[in-house]
Amino acid sequence: MRFISFIVLLSICQSLFGQLNPNSKLEQEGYDATYLEFLVKKQIDSVRISKGLESLVNDSICFRAAQDHSKYMTKLGKLTHSQDRNAQKKTPQKRVEFFGGTNYFAGENVLYTPFDTDMYYSHDRRRETHFVGNYGRVAYDVMMGWVNSPGHFQNIVSKDYEITGLAVEVDWTEKNVYVTQVFAEVHGKYIESDWGQLFPYQEELKKKARALTDEKGSKKSKVDDVVWRKIPWGLKVPTKKKHCRGSRSDLLKGEQVKPQRMGDKMALCVYDLYKFRRLVQRRRDGLAFEFLSFAEAYSCEDGSVGLKRNQSNVQSPIQGFLQKPIYKKEILRQVNEHISNSRGKKRQRNQCFNIVIGDIPIQYRERKTEVRLVWIQRKRICEVIQFQPICGSFLDHDPPKIPLSIEVKPDSNFRPSQAPEVFEFLIPFAKGSTDFDRKLLNPLFELLSSKDVIVRKAKIEAFASLEGSFALNTQLFRKRAEHLVDAIVEVQRDSIPTEVIAKENWKDFFKDVKDSDYKFLLKLDSTEIKAYLDQNAHKLEHILKDHRYTAAKFYVYQRLNEQNTSEFAVDEYNARTLELAKKKKLPKLIVARMEKIQNFLFWKGLSGDSNWQNLYIPKTKAFADFAFRQAMFTYEHSNVDVMVFYESLKELEKAMGTDKDYLYSVSAHILNNKQHPYLGELLSKAKLQYLLDSEHLEKAAEEEVRLLYHFINANSIFIKYGGRNLRRAKGSLAFIKKYFDGQNLDKSKRIELASYFVLFHQNDWAAELLRESALSENPDPEELSFYLKILAFQDVEASTQLAPDVLLKSKQSLGRETWCDLFLGPCNINFQIFEDQNVLQEYCESCR
Repeated sequence: MRFISFIVLLSICQSLFGQLNPNSKLEQEGYDATYLEFLVKKQIDSVRISKGLESLVNDSICFRAAQDHSKYMTKLGKLTHSQDRNAQKKTPQKRVEFFGGTNYFAGENVLYTPFDTDMYYSHDRRRETHFVGNYGRVAYDVMMGWVNSPGHFQNIVSKDYEITGLAVEVDWTEKNVYVTQVFAEVHGKYIESDWGQLFPYQEELKKKARALTDEKGSKKSKVDDVVWRKIPWGLKVPTKKKHCRGSRSDLLKGEQVKPQRMGDKMALCVYDLYKFRRLVQRRRDGLAFEFLSFAEAYSCEDGSVGLKRNQSNVQSPIQGFLQKPIYKKEILRQVNEHISNSRGKKRQRNQCFNIVIGDIPIQYRERKTEVRLVWIQRKRICEVIQFQPICGSFLDHDPPKIPLSIEVKPDSNFRPSQAPEVFEFLIPFAKGSTDFDRKLLNPLFELLSSKDVIVRKAKIEAFASLEGSFALNTQLFRKRAEHLVDAIVEVQRDSIPTEVIAKENWKDFFKDVKDSDYKFLLKLDSTEIKAYLDQNAHKLEHILKDHRYTAAKFYVYQRLNEQNTSEFAVDEYNARTLELAKKKKLPKLIVARMEKIQNFLFWKGLSGDSNWQNLYIPKTKAFADFAFRQAMFTYEHSNVDVMVFYESLKELEKAMGTDKDYLYSVSAHILNNKQHPYLGELLSKAKLQYLLDSEHLEKAAEEEVRLLYHFINANSIFIKYGGRNLRRAKGSLAFIKKYFDGQNLDKSKRIELASYFVLFHQNDWAAELLRESALSENPDPEELSFYLKILAFQDVEASTQLAPDVLLKSKQSLGRETWCDLFLGPCNINFQIFEDQNVLQEYCESCR
């Protein structure tokens, strides 16, 4: 929505960390997002203060949620409150929860405003314009836009909201500023944000944040003050079987849960709250995360390389820093809160509910760290659970573009129908003669001389007087007709199909003798009359002379050429359309004729003739096929935007129903534009199935589409079940593997595919894909590194020792720095590899 404002005077002020002020021009060079956010926030706070409310406290979680959404809208190119492609960030509430606001209740305002242009406010009836070009004006326009929108204004002046985060993102190409402001009410404890980097211009509000922290009863983390103990937090190791009897720690393994970092907090992502709730049965059952760095687990001191002594003691399963555990009461509180918030909402199988365990210790936030989950029963450590260290990633497939279903067949023999101009003549002839007065045909001769018309048909009724034989008269009739037609052919030089009807003129004879002295002839039959005339024709010549004439009809059409052929075709088509516009069903013969016309005009359109654009097509079900073909041809042979074409197809959805060509074309269009931010979201297995079931798809393209189908199927299973129940993707994964087996893949494709297999826990396939190249004489460092990580994890899974030797041999190929980066931290080889003394020794010598 564009909001334009009247001119206001903004005081010039100096920013805290630069030379920007509200009158500074908004331009890409030297752009400061934090300063623009500060100015917008200041405008919003001024509205709250004018209503007797306090300024909102800046919050890092709200800010990150706002920043994420502003970037999303900028990439999408439109306003939205929903991120439909990411279930974890779909709504404002989910985005806040995603970034750690588990006890936040959120609202959101969004807006985009143009800059570097003249604008006016939509609510200003005078339409007074102003130029939007500097930081202050953009900030003011944002505020005015929201204040003049009732729903947005209500969020701004709500008494319930305590904290906020506001983020801007600039589309420099389209010159639009996208703004998101997240509001939140905090239930429970609140810890102030990291002000240093996020809000450098708003230091004066930091006291309010601290006051809110105190009000919510939170205390500063004392992580740095915790003294290391063999097993901290009063925990013990189990000494009897009963201590861990009845453990349900299987609910914490495999695909049931996963660790989730949320800003500076660590949470456990839980998919099934009801199963998880049954995990904790006693008051002192709980969970904690262990953070382990190399220095805490191992020693590289001369003469003592290996596990540190106090951490290798079997009495201490904890090697690193153990976060303060949470127990049954807190776990159930969070679980029940998630259940309560989800009540009445449609449950999504891939939805992840974050159970916040606690803060990430400061000393581990920027350090390479291994994270383990500790399961506690009766305050005894019953199990330390490790997660898969290597990371996989999704993979997509881009098949070649496939043609739409329309096919234009040349039809050079097509002739449009015309309404002819009919010329009628009565041409008298002398007795026994074929000559006539040519001047009688002058009106027709004059028209034909223009060369734009042609006689395409002649209908001649030739009459003769009754004397003589019928055979002789018929011969004379035809000669007279031929003379007439020949006279016209001499002018237009094109033959004329002629219909000749020969008649003895009995009608005029009876009419003329009725009131004459020869009315007695009416009592005779035709044979007797003809016999009488053979003897006495000279006596009746004054009557018979008027019976010798020809009634000629000449059908004159416009002479067709390249241009008017198309114009007449359009006229014929539109005439039929107007006649049948209200019909629910069209006659088959007329449909066939109209399809022929449309196809002819499309064929002409291939040569640059634009008359096909002049067809009138009613928006009714009866004409849906014609509208569909018109839309298809328009898209393929005109400069039509992909979304405009999609909308034109969408309008035909109800009328076309399950028409195979229609479903194929819609699916083909979506597939051909799968990188489009909107159309890409519409691509589904169902759409691809329409293509696979169609006869239009060629064999080579069919294999590519089928491969994409299996990628989408496997990916959707992963997303739907949150990385669980991956056996459901087994068939699609097998197809993908078979498709690529034996192909000569380049390095990047091998790594992408191996990473995809890792995502689905198909580590053997991934290793097989990389092995030959990774173990060659001159391996690619990236490929070898990934292979080594997979091999190390396979050792953990299968309790083998294949990785250490390969790791040591690979150091020379990788180089010291790359080799050292293989270990520790997310997506790297974990600590277990250092159980091999040779690997540990080499790591200590090269990397510490």
